[in-house]
Amino acid sequence: MNKSWKIIFALSLLLCVDSLFVYQAESKVKSVSIKAKSSNVQIGKTLKFTAVVKKTGTTSKDVIWSISGIDGIDNGTIDETGLYIAPSAITYTKVITEELGVTSTVEVQAIDVKIKATSVANNSKTASKKVTVYNFPAVLNVSVKPSSFNILFNKKQTLTASVTKKGSASSDVTWHLLLDGAEPDGDKAGKINPSSGKKVTYTAPTSKPKGDITIIARSEFDKTREGVSKVKVIDKLVLSGIEPLVNLGTVTIGQDLNYNRQFSVLSSSGDGIGWQVSKIPSWVNIDPISDITPSSNVTISIIDTGTLQPGQNIGEIVFKSTKQGVRSAKLQVIINAVLPTEP
Repeated sequence: MNKSWKIIFALSLLLCVDSLFVYQAESKVKSVSIKAKSSNVQIGKTLKFTAVVKKTGTTSKDVIWSISGIDGIDNGTIDETGLYIAPSAITYTKVITEELGVTSTVEVQAIDVKIKATSVANNSKTASKKVTVYNFPAVLNVSVKPSSFNILFNKKQTLTASVTKKGSASSDVTWHLLLDGAEPDGDKAGKINPSSGKKVTYTAPTSKPKGDITIIARSEFDKTREGVSKVKVIDKLVLSGIEPLVNLGTVTIGQDLNYNRQFSVLSSSGDGIGWQVSKIPSWVNIDPISDITPSSNVTISIIDTGTLQPGQNIGEIVFKSTKQGVRSAKLQVIINAVLPTEP
């Protein structure tokens, strides 16, 4: 082999090796997901799970199946093909806290088991799916809408419970209001009316709650099945002594407008909250531009009609809290401007 052919052969070999490294580098698992025809299965029955592995190159599509559930009981089995065999019986009891802190032990009619698929090629790529194993008849799931919401002090919110069941199981629920996981004394967390039925009205407390508020809809048939809504009571800046929309009528551009109006900036909770004016049109003046609630004698005035445009001018003034999570207050000013008449 002459020298030139040796060079060509060496270059060809390098290109092949380089291409192989690029191909191998692009061979990887992108994601894993799980499919099943149902999200529930009766005791003793089977349910097939399928793993969908998105990959590039020659990477393996194989996964390892595993189960996690309640410690100390039979949660069923799953084989290498993804075939899940539910346990032949649910042998689990649970202690439930009733109203006023009274506890009771109940037989569980359904349990939740998590099926997990882990990529053989990359064990950091996993997927999981919940399956409910039930003893007929059963309540499979209870959900609450909205599942979370923000609410102002002393305001109301309607909540709706939805119950998924099998057979003759009752769909009735009871509602429970918790503060840091326990039923509070009085109205510290607000109140629910009524305490039963699929729809209830929640009224937020008049002062800031000291803890996390949750609202629970609990199945009457199986008290271990419940839906949860997380509540966040928030504060808001409020303008008092002035309408949210101030219409100043008609003014001639360039002429002085003797308009001064005083009002107060408060918080819906009554707490002292810092605020500042974050938005204001050029022809309006606010004094002061920052303070702490309750702020009285805040003055709005019109200072420069020369910056107005002919026709209707709409200005928005925003009072923004310096405390995170407190809603802003807004004030709109409308004025109709006309050009001055020639002498």
